[in-house]
Amino acid sequence: MKNKALALTLAFVIAFLLPVGVFAVLDAVTPAQYSESFLAGLGLKYDLIKQASSPKIVLIGGSSAAFGVDSDLLEEQLPGYDVVNFGLYATLGTKLMLDLSEDYINEGDIVIVAPELDEQTFSLYFNAQSVWQAAESDPSILHGIAWDNIGDMLGGYWKYLAGKITAANTGAPAPTGVYSRSSIDENGEISYPREGNTMVLGYDPNMIIDLGSNLIDTEFIGYLNDYAAMCSRKGASCYFSFSPTNRAALAEGTTDETILAFYDALDRALDFEIISNINDCLYDAGYFYDTNFHLSDAGVTAHSATLIRDIRRILGDAAAVTLEIPEPPGALIVPESAGSAEAEREDMSALFTYEEYASGLMITGVTDEGKAADILWLPEAYDGKAVIAVGEGALTGCAATDIHLSAAIVQLYDGIFASCDNLTAIHMPIGDATRIAVGLDLFRGAPADAKLYMSLEGYASFYNDYSWTRYSDRMAVED
Repeated sequence: MKNKALALTLAFVIAFLLPVGVFAVLDAVTPAQYSESFLAGLGLKYDLIKQASSPKIVLIGGSSAAFGVDSDLLEEQLPGYDVVNFGLYATLGTKLMLDLSEDYINEGDIVIVAPELDEQTFSLYFNAQSVWQAAESDPSILHGIAWDNIGDMLGGYWKYLAGKITAANTGAPAPTGVYSRSSIDENGEISYPREGNTMVLGYDPNMIIDLGSNLIDTEFIGYLNDYAAMCSRKGASCYFSFSPTNRAALAEGTTDETILAFYDALDRALDFEIISNINDCLYDAGYFYDTNFHLSDAGVTAHSATLIRDIRRILGDAAAVTLEIPEPPGALIVPESAGSAEAEREDMSALFTYEEYASGLMITGVTDEGKAADILWLPEAYDGKAVIAVGEGALTGCAATDIHLSAAIVQLYDGIFASCDNLTAIHMPIGDATRIAVGLDLFRGAPADAKLYMSLEGYASFYNDYSWTRYSDRMAVED
């Protein structure tokens, strides 16, 4: 009986380990796919925090930190401290950055936690697939994963490996531009030139910032309080600040009273000090670049000055900040259409309804004739105006199997393809992902097998883009 039980146990172990071994071999023989991606920057940041001397200032957040701080300016204005910019990407989650930093907080350090004012970053969200991608360039990252996320890592490995193999099979070129490893400098900050605001409205309407009570997640706040207590035990000081935030993106109806109520609720929930006035971190839209949390070059200087002043205050230094703050760039930088990539684009402009949108038009709906069409070509222009956006749910219920977007579009809202039950292919003629803004739920209500087709060069750009990477499993290369 014992021998039978032992045999069954061995059979179970072998059955479990055999596929694990096969997948491990597949991983090993598949060439690295993420070493030039934006996520590869996490390895650099991990090295920075491990090598920095104490006392140091550690800034923990998401991409708003990478896009929002100049460490050289902070070190110049706060002599005696090394500065570590320990924020990279919201898709990694704030929890990961807290966990990775824990072993490297020492006596005399100042830690400033400043997650974006967003439900994802204000939570214990953890994206195992993205962590695996980041760890491809620096496996030591895996040693910093908290035990409570090991199950997530095991479950996310298969999705990571499938994505890696798919990416390898496409033969797509390495990513370039702002969302690539090459844009991150030796301080862990974005060196890519960002002269002004590229958002057509000056803000991203798909990511409206709601300072309601739902933003304060009890479990997340508890985790922050535990982290601050850990810092205190090590002789370090932990403070909360606010990420740079686009004032134009605040939810409709937000008032000074709304902002104060949020601040007061957060202050009561945290066991450690908030060092910044939230209003000081709400900046003019002209200071932003491509999201409601990513600053332009001018914005970086403005927010760095805010942080320097706040840190000086907690250090008991009343000296003025000697930085010249640039004015926000006047004109918005709106991407220009590259023109249609299709040789023959059928004019279906009369099959849609429109409304004024910034300097052009937004598609708001489809006529009955359009809903019945087998193929839909979205127009580049109508009545002499460029069609630059597709509104939320605008194509709902269309019967088309193929929908061709146009190269003039710069904004896609959520749920555009809802109830398009026959849809199998969306064709993207744009090769640069930074030219077209997208929300968090583009495919809400769309068929599970609907794919987003693009050129080989476009695949590299979209697959690695900050906003588009969440749809990577929907992407395919056009034949």
